[in-house]
Amino acid sequence: MNKLVKEVENSEDRGFTLIELLIVIFIGLMLITLGLSSFSTFRKSNSLLTSHSIVISALTEARSLTLFSTNASVYGVHFASTSITRFTGTSYNPLAGDNVVYSLETGSVVGHLGLSPFTYNVTFQRLTGQPSATGTIELQLGQDASMKNNVILDQTGIAH
Repeated sequence: MNKLVKEVENSEDRGFTLIELLIVIFIGLMLITLGLSSFSTFRKSNSLLTSHSIVISALTEARSLTLFSTNASVYGVHFASTSITRFTGTSYNPLAGDNVVYSLETGSVVGHLGLSPFTYNVTFQRLTGQPSATGTIELQLGQDASMKNNVILDQTGIAH
C-alpha cells in the first residue's frame, strides 16, 4: 500500500492538462448557451400569453359591465398597437377621464384585427352582451410573425 502511495506522489501526472480544461470550459459554455436560448424563448412565450389574458380580461370586463348596466351605460374596448382601452359609451373618446388603459406586455403588439365589420372598437349590447364586431384579434411579438396568439370574439360576446 505504501509503495502505491509513493508511486502516485512521485508521478508527474498531477492536475489537469490545458486540453482537459479547455474541453470542460467548452462544454460549460455550450450548456449555458442552450439554457439562455431556452429561457429567452420561454420569456417571449410567457409575454405573449400574458398579453392574451389582458385582452380577454378587458373584453370580458366590458361585456360584464354592459350586461350589469353599470352606470346605465354600454362599454367597449378600443384596440391600439401596444394597449387596449376599456371605454364607456357607444364610441371611443381618447380624452375621456373614465377610460381604463391596459398595456400589453413588453414586446407584444396587436398584429392584425380580423374583426367583422372591420373596426378598432368593440362595444356590447346591454341586454344580450352581443358585440358590435366579431372575429379574431391577433397578438404577436414585435415584428416576429412566427410567435403569435389569437383571441377569438364570438357572436355571443365571449372572448377565448
